[in-house]
Amino acid sequence: MIIALAVGMLLVSSSFVLYSQSMMKQGGSARGDSILVPLYSGNASQFEEVIGIRERYGNVHVFVIINPDNGPGNASDPSLYGWVDRSEVSGITVLGYVYTDYGQRATGSILEDIHNYTKWYNIHAIFFDEVSDNVSLEPFYSNLVAQSRLVGVNFTIGNPGDFVPGGYLSIFNITVIYENQGYPSLSALRTYGQNESKGRLAVIAYGVPFSASEIVRIGEIAGVDYFSDQSLPDPYQKLSSYIQEIASAFN
Repeated sequence: MIIALAVGMLLVSSSFVLYSQSMMKQGGSARGDSILVPLYSGNASQFEEVIGIRERYGNVHVFVIINPDNGPGNASDPSLYGWVDRSEVSGITVLGYVYTDYGQRATGSILEDIHNYTKWYNIHAIFFDEVSDNVSLEPFYSNLVAQSRLVGVNFTIGNPGDFVPGGYLSIFNITVIYENQGYPSLSALRTYGQNESKGRLAVIAYGVPFSASEIVRIGEIAGVDYFSDQSLPDPYQKLSSYIQEIASAFN
């Protein structure tokens, strides 16, 4: 068990090193480097496609978020475990989805979800959803990330889905500063992200047609992105129909 845990953490840490090296190599270039894929259905064919993208486009780092049941669910899924393992072996960083109810959910419940991800899927990266934009709750999230490290988490993405006070950007490794239908305003993104590393900012836009020029321009500011033509009420049950084109634009 200890050996398996160590190997899993080594795989995850290695993928973070590759990601960091990629961001440093791109520096100020006009390209995004990473795709952040909400793979909530656990569909085998979707995993196959995303793994294929990682193998085909070597310059593109891939983050995959799994969400078995609004969190890890009540028990492990052996099939999902197998896909998580295959994904990480290919160099993908897999994150477990945990909601925080905008700072209203009990820390103990959140940590229990995190512990189950590490125990059932050997995952050591977490995607915190429903992050508050209230400056008074920064200590709550800072403590949450610190507590998660004690149970083996070494990488975090926070998703307020909007611009937040600057203190939040130092809490998570990556912060999602836009999640909504339609492409974000480039001018607003530039103003907000002008003093931040693009590798620490993420954008998720759904219900949008493919536009290579728009995607590349957004990637200049926020380097961890996902764009999809899928729309509400559930834009994440299926992959973007042009996910291959996103990878090609970022490669």
